[in-house]
Amino acid sequence: MDNIKIGEFIAKLRKEKNMTQMELADKLYISDRAVSKWERGICMPDISIIGDLAKYLDISVTELLQGEKIENMTKEKSDKIIKETIIDYTNVEKDKSIKRLLLVTFPISIVFLALMFLAYIPIVLIFDFVTYIVGLELDVIAFYQNPYTFIAVILGYIVIGIVLFILFRLI
Repeated sequence: MDNIKIGEFIAKLRKEKNMTQMELADKLYISDRAVSKWERGICMPDISIIGDLAKYLDISVTELLQGEKIENMTKEKSDKIIKETIIDYTNVEKDKSIKRLLLVTFPISIVFLALMFLAYIPIVLIFDFVTYIVGLELDVIAFYQNPYTFIAVILGYIVIGIVLFILFRLI
């Protein structure tokens, strides 16, 4: 689904009908800013008004979703176009969800790590918590004797984060 192509198509049809964005918006009971966003390809019309929008522009919903007039439209061709559009839209929404998740979790992780270093939480507490969660029984004194162990634990968290990120991308 190409938002820019669809937006240009909406603008072209609206202008052919000598309608302003405000006039089209009034017919659909929305703001003229929403029409402007569609025509610039920023977003798509809401599913609840696609039928009315197509009616006012004298086209089919399939043509609206395709972003062009289609000659000799069959039911099979129409169904195929609508199915592809829904799949494309779903993939775009999934990508947006993943990006939102990363935008929230990444800063939280950075803040957590920064607080860990700035507040100087005793390493023993962190080590005990991690070993308790993981189920390991390691010697805390050995942990203190090797300062690189803390770095290894942090790198382990980073690796786990990368693995989770890859898994979320595959889902």
